[in-house]
Amino acid sequence: MHRSAYDVPPILSIGILGERWPALETLRLTIPAEYRSGGSRLNITVTTLKWLCLTGRPIVTAMVGYMAQHPDAFPFLRSLELESCPEWDILIIMLEQRLLANVQPLERLIFSRAIPPLLKNVLAHIIHGHVRERSSNYELSMQGNSAIFLDATM
Repeated sequence: MHRSAYDVPPILSIGILGERWPALETLRLTIPAEYRSGGSRLNITVTTLKWLCLTGRPIVTAMVGYMAQHPDAFPFLRSLELESCPEWDILIIMLEQRLLANVQPLERLIFSRAIPPLLKNVLAHIIHGHVRERSSNYELSMQGNSAIFLDATM
């Protein structure tokens, strides 16, 4: 199907229900870039996940946002792989919310590209279960890190 430049990209809509997948422990979701994450509809009630891999900016953005809003959604999640660059501010909020909700912190957080130097220390502390003072959400956001995102050497 040919799409014109004026077509609105489809909205991301995913449903993975725990009653259909009661023992699901590993999940890889890959969503092509032509989907948009704004207005995403996620209905994921699988609480048994231990490993989650997300590929494609729409699913990374949508799922990290979902997990920030529902910090206890995946209480057994131990490993999160992000094969597309996340929105750093939302990722950190999500990790902090998991800690504040008394959900065990992730053991592994894997990225497919370099992490901005400012964030390495913050992420290491959160992964080890410590919420501490950090940069503002703006400084962690894509806008605040635009020079890093445009740096071809990273």
